[in-house]
Amino acid sequence: MEYQAFWRTLCREHREAEPLACACCRKGIPTQWVRQCPECAQVFQGRGWSGVEAHWKAHHVDVMSYDDFWRSLCPAHRRSHALGSGFLPLGARA
Repeated sequence: MEYQAFWRTLCREHREAEPLACACCRKGIPTQWVRQCPECAQVFQGRGWSGVEAHWKAHHVDVMSYDDFWRSLCPAHRRSHALGSGFLPLGARA
């Protein structure tokens, strides 16, 4: 059984035990400009995630649930305003 198929068979509590990496970071999608689906490269209108839930549920629930997808996004990819340079923050400097 392939890993993704196995992962989908687990209950929510067991899936949450594994830390999810940001789906957009894994695909190298920049944090600036528009929002883009990490699975099919669909670009969403404007600078936000408007329509992503319906899109994900219609096309990508076989990859992971929408809730898991949304929780997997890092703060830099999740936010829809004040988009920065496209680089992920390195943390606070002393």
